[in-house]
Amino acid sequence: MHSIYLKPIHLLLLITLIQSLGFTESPYFYKADVALLSRNYDKAIANYLKGINYSEFREVSLICDDLGYAFLQRGKIDKAQGYLKRALASYPDNYNIKFYLAVSYIMKEEMESAMSELKDIEDNIYFDDSWTEIARKSQLYNKYGDRVLEGQWNRLRKEKGVLLHKKNHGKRGASRLILYIDAFDERNEGIFYFAQGVVNNKLGPPKLVEQKFAKAKKKGYRDRELMPSKIHHKLKDHNIFLAWTLHEESLKELERGMLDKSIEILEDALVVNESSFFINHNLALLHFDMAKFQEFETQKLEKAEIYCSRALWFKELHKTDKRYLPGCYDLMGNIYFHQKRYEQAQKEFMKIIKLDTRNPGAHYNLGCVYYKMKYPNNAELEWKTAINLEKKAAKKMKPEESTEDGLIYSVTVRKKPISFLAQKSLGDLYLERNQVEKAITQFENAIGLYPNEAETYLALAKAYFEINEPEKVNSTLEKYLYLGGDKEKAKELENLLKNHDSVTP
Repeated sequence: MHSIYLKPIHLLLLITLIQSLGFTESPYFYKADVALLSRNYDKAIANYLKGINYSEFREVSLICDDLGYAFLQRGKIDKAQGYLKRALASYPDNYNIKFYLAVSYIMKEEMESAMSELKDIEDNIYFDDSWTEIARKSQLYNKYGDRVLEGQWNRLRKEKGVLLHKKNHGKRGASRLILYIDAFDERNEGIFYFAQGVVNNKLGPPKLVEQKFAKAKKKGYRDRELMPSKIHHKLKDHNIFLAWTLHEESLKELERGMLDKSIEILEDALVVNESSFFINHNLALLHFDMAKFQEFETQKLEKAEIYCSRALWFKELHKTDKRYLPGCYDLMGNIYFHQKRYEQAQKEFMKIIKLDTRNPGAHYNLGCVYYKMKYPNNAELEWKTAINLEKKAAKKMKPEESTEDGLIYSVTVRKKPISFLAQKSLGDLYLERNQVEKAITQFENAIGLYPNEAETYLALAKAYFEINEPEKVNSTLEKYLYLGGDKEKAKELENLLKNHDSVTP
């Protein structure tokens, strides 16, 4: 059994981005955004309106959809429509605004107008990966005008709410497909189908109504009537400081062990800045951690994959510092590994090695992938490479100097070295090959590096059993149990030893 190594990444990554941006937005807009996320719509409206009096036209256009949404939640439909139409004039490709407009029309019983907005969304937004077939037949660009290669957008196959916008460049110029992510957020999908059901309930046909309600239920919508408060609001990234505040709250919840709450807060931060490499990466890490606690539950792994894919997509868009990329590739490789998609995992770990050939963790993980792909010789080579690289790195590290003018008190947590994992894996491999003496050497070396893991002692005891060393088997099992090992596994090996002794001449 080989455990794949995941390099620890801290949620503090996000703060690096925030500190470097330095936005100076209206303090009223900041207060309004906070109030909106807290569902204090009256306070949000009051602060948005105050902010408008002190802001430029460009800033006002950024918050018109927020203000329209707040009025919608308060049931002031005419005012909501006024601001939403103004926002749509500035951002015609924002399909969240179109959806809010559709809801406002439903609330005024103007079903034909609602149907028109909903149809426009349905005709242009992809809720599955069928857009990839269209993309293959055309040149694809991102919203900044850069060419997008298939290897880049192929990560987004599970992304929902994708808009492909055709743009013509002059009379002779070829048309381009512009790729937008989150033009209509996946978290709106259930209520979108529900809204279609409500409209079709008035306009027909009945069969279509049933289909839409069934789709809404499948996508997680449970309410019996259309409630504007259930619409997931999407803020712009113009107020990056709000993302920082939410990120700090998430850290506090994480320190308390509240992973669910931490994820919920980070998702709010994603609402503020949906294209952040760091927020998407951190959400992927948290979902992966939750998957580990639930024996790599499929749904959690898929969530981790989606957020990690988004992080890697946006790092291309925003030219993210290369120092952060190995951690993200490492996470994606781990996700693929536990999904048993070994060829994809291999590619991710190879990308780390391409960035840094001396990365022991990447070589170790690549060895685990090769082992699963039935390439034991390749696995052996990668694990040996990981051990050698970590030894070389350890020699180069300078020991910390103590100060003469005082004592330094510190608490250290001993982490498992990569060499420990690699030597334990080599021991398992040699034991499978019946190279027992070599296996024993690797297990003993592993214990020397990290003597606190019970399973290594069990593996060593099994190796001693193979060469008929009963005393060493028993003494090693004692250490295994002392470290909290499984009593049933120990008893099973002890019984094998007794049976073996009873038939020995």
